[in-house]
Amino acid sequence: MPGDISISVESYGCTMNHGEAESIMWKLEEAGYKVEGEWKKADICIIVTCVVIETTERKMLRFIADRLMAQKPLIVLGCLASHPGLEKLDLPEDILVLGPDRYDDIVSEVGAFVEEKLGSDREIPAEVTDPICEEHPEGSVLKRLGSGAIGILPIAQGCIGACSYCITKKTRGDLISYEPDMLKCELERLVQLGRHEVQVTAQDTACYGREKDDGILLPQLIEKLVSVDGEFMIRIGMMRPDTLAHIIDDLIEVYKHEKVFKFLHLPVQSGSDAVLAAMNRTYTVEEFEGMVTKFRKAIPDLTLSTDVIVGYPTESDADRQLTMDLLERLEPDVLNITRFSARPHTEAAKIKPKFHGRTTKAWSRAITVLHRKASEEKNQKWLGWKGKVFVTEKGKEGTSLARMVNYKQVVVEGEHDYGKWVEVEVTGVTHQYLVSKPI
Repeated sequence: MPGDISISVESYGCTMNHGEAESIMWKLEEAGYKVEGEWKKADICIIVTCVVIETTERKMLRFIADRLMAQKPLIVLGCLASHPGLEKLDLPEDILVLGPDRYDDIVSEVGAFVEEKLGSDREIPAEVTDPICEEHPEGSVLKRLGSGAIGILPIAQGCIGACSYCITKKTRGDLISYEPDMLKCELERLVQLGRHEVQVTAQDTACYGREKDDGILLPQLIEKLVSVDGEFMIRIGMMRPDTLAHIIDDLIEVYKHEKVFKFLHLPVQSGSDAVLAAMNRTYTVEEFEGMVTKFRKAIPDLTLSTDVIVGYPTESDADRQLTMDLLERLEPDVLNITRFSARPHTEAAKIKPKFHGRTTKAWSRAITVLHRKASEEKNQKWLGWKGKVFVTEKGKEGTSLARMVNYKQVVVEGEHDYGKWVEVEVTGVTHQYLVSKPI
């Protein structure tokens, strides 16, 4: 039986990778394999990799080397597996490398690998059907496994963008949107598994459905998903500003639904129009700010998350100051800062940087300090706030982690059931989260 074989599945990088890793774990366990939580104890190791920046890629290669040194048969998935420079990474020939476009056949691929490496004479399943999604007997590519209150729902593969610095476009390819009925069915599964926070994710959620002519775009998909019965909240993932612009009015209306967190992840990447143009981000700073203003006017307590890239090769001191000025005006609740990393086979990799890494590191620190100070000051307005929060995780030292309806994280005294609304009073703040006690 495959149950004699234990397999570990590790995932790194974006929410999409973690969601696909859960899908793979479910399929393998359904096929009869034992999913092992610790790679050192497993017969076979699977790593779902990320290569978004150079330091992450090096880390992935180090992890691969560690498992091979431990003489573990290894399967490499994720973006490293479809790296445009894969042949130059000098990976051993005896590992199995599968890109995201081959996940549908993961069980049969793993079965053949097990037979090769471990000499299995067992009957290896070639496919897994989906006992819950009776409308789709062929099974969903988006299965889930495990316990916990947070589930991940990938809605598409690839994107329609062409950012000059992005290797993910090279590894994930053009947009393929998953079928709405299948996604609704998958959400029903997540709810049945007790996943009360469902993170809708993709390389760019706003471009969902753009490659099709059926009229079902992201707003229509979310309307379909929120019709599912059960106690859950949806968090809509990252959106490019230029693709959001096509659906913004309809999407704002969807955001008002009681089952949708009022959380907007909209990366700006730079406060300079010149740098945005060099990045091939097809919007201006003014257009970006207009979208944020429109959302905030419709949803006043909206939580805004944005991203910036520091040290893009064409960036100047003046460009960096424009980014600082934008962040001061914008006051995002969450800020993700990435120092530019030249990735192979991208246009940006051909441009010689103007500044040394030490300079861009100092810029990153300065932006971090600016943001943390502004965020903590902004969070002060919540001191004394009373209202309901949605419990999604277990916290440290007898506490629970919860979310306000705008997705702001709240630490709650005591242990509370997942998926329940708890009445609290906010008693403290940090730049990252609020502290509260039950009422």
